[in-house]
Amino acid sequence: MKKQLFYLLLAAGVLSACGPAAPQLGKDSVEDVIGAMTLEEKAHLVIGTGMVGTSGDSTVIGTTKKLVPGAAGTTYPIPRLGIPAIVLADGPAGLRIDPIREGDSATYYCTHFPIGTLLASTWNQDLVEEVGKSLVMKCWNMVRMFYWLLL
Repeated sequence: MKKQLFYLLLAAGVLSACGPAAPQLGKDSVEDVIGAMTLEEKAHLVIGTGMVGTSGDSTVIGTTKKLVPGAAGTTYPIPRLGIPAIVLADGPAGLRIDPIREGDSATYYCTHFPIGTLLASTWNQDLVEEVGKSLVMKCWNMVRMFYWLLL
């Protein structure tokens, strides 16, 4: 009886291992990857990892210092679907990173635009349109770069 139970469990394990693998980001369609995410994984992706040691009464900028100095936080990775953690470094006025980093002689520049309320207060529709076009191009370049990294 024990021998039969052992073989039954072994067969079940082998069959479950041979089942369909979870879709992987960059290999399968985005729809398949999102469809395979649990509700908890979707919530984690949206809310991010949070900031350890913060109580809400102080700034959280720079807590990802090891990854991108000056960035605000990260998303949760979902390894089973091939989704990496993503560093969040955007703000209402452009990217927020430290340009000078300890142990690195390079200077890291990023795009910075006036915030929307300041642009609106100029009453200059042409200026706002030009900033909007520039932001679209910056975002498009980032999407293309991110896609290239996934290939």
